[in-house]
Amino acid sequence: MSRLVIPLFIALLFLTTPVLAVYYVNSGGFLYEVHSSVFSNGTSALIHAEVDNYGITCGMDSCWAEVYDVYDYLLLFDGSRLYLLNFTPALLHDLPPDAPQNVSSAYFKGVTYGDGSWYVNVHVFTYSKENHSSMNFDYVYRLDTRQFCVERVNESWFRLKKGVLKKEINGWKIEVPGNFFLVAKASDANQSPLRPLVVNWTQFPVYFTLRKGNLTKNLTLFYINTTSTINGFWFPDDVKIVNVTACKTSTNTSPSPTVGTNSTTTSIQTPPGEEGTQTNGEEHKNSICGPGIILLAAAIPALLRKRRQ
Repeated sequence: MSRLVIPLFIALLFLTTPVLAVYYVNSGGFLYEVHSSVFSNGTSALIHAEVDNYGITCGMDSCWAEVYDVYDYLLLFDGSRLYLLNFTPALLHDLPPDAPQNVSSAYFKGVTYGDGSWYVNVHVFTYSKENHSSMNFDYVYRLDTRQFCVERVNESWFRLKKGVLKKEINGWKIEVPGNFFLVAKASDANQSPLRPLVVNWTQFPVYFTLRKGNLTKNLTLFYINTTSTINGFWFPDDVKIVNVTACKTSTNTSPSPTVGTNSTTTSIQTPPGEEGTQTNGEEHKNSICGPGIILLAAAIPALLRKRRQ
């Protein structure tokens, strides 16, 4: 594990820039699993980011790491700026009257581009604490990234015609460091399913890279605080949160979504909009700062390549 700690410590010596947070998730522990994928149509991109927060579960004879919380996000990069998309208004609009009228969790199951439009497959879980009832729904949406609105599609995700996605944006090649596990202390590394990164930073960046010739741009999606333990993560204030609503011109003629009852999967969280209700463990912050590093083109990709598959 020391081979991982040393280059990270060296990179830490260059930390100087504080980063403000527009949206903060105050949920952590000893182990994070981070996933990110970039889907490009050549001029813009949707980014699916997921953070899995692990805890320890014990049986009669042993203990093991288990996912306790899943935080799932969809971002838009329009070629110049990142937007964090809050689908809660659109999902509330499409819930049937007999469903609990709240969004307890949502998960972005698929993203594609075809016939000049973005399409998103969203799973939503609704739960009523008062009635102890819950329902699951799957929606296929056509996403208008100019108006930040969606309309239901009268087609299943599997039958939807999907186009060919690009590996570049406006001539810039997309490079994603990859999925990884993260711990703050080397003593926790043996609890990770795969070899983790050992990081003790106030601002560990999760990002993707754009390259054109000798030019490089790192686009930070969010930062993770890993001082002594994992203390949550946040989106920097240059990421703009936008509410995704139902398009006004749409007519809801799509088939009823798949429905299930009595579900217990309540851990996935959707980001609240700037005017929305906060979810437990998540809040807006405009004064979260600390020393951090933004550009890590050399250090982190090299470390990610070292992780055990």
